Amino acid sequence: MMGVEHALVVHCAGLDELNPIGDAEIVEVTQNGYRRYILTPEELGIPRCTLQDLEGGDADDNCRILRQVFQGGEHCDNAI
Repeated sequence: MMGVEHALVVHCAGLDELNPIGDAEIVEVTQNGYRRYILTPEELGIPRCTLQDLEGGDADDNCRILRQVFQGGEHCDNAI
């Protein structure tokens, strides 16, 4: 495995990252094999959102959104 001892391959709602849009299909790979499972936002205690909820904007918008996330504000549940 090219020096990797443990890896997670994640696909969720058409994206290659964990997100609260939908159920995530995860393949956990180790030197002993792999296992596949589904992880839902609800299992993590996170409400679902839409792709539009994750969209940013220009630099000022993104800065404002990031500050809200750090302060536990409006977009906090959308950032995993």
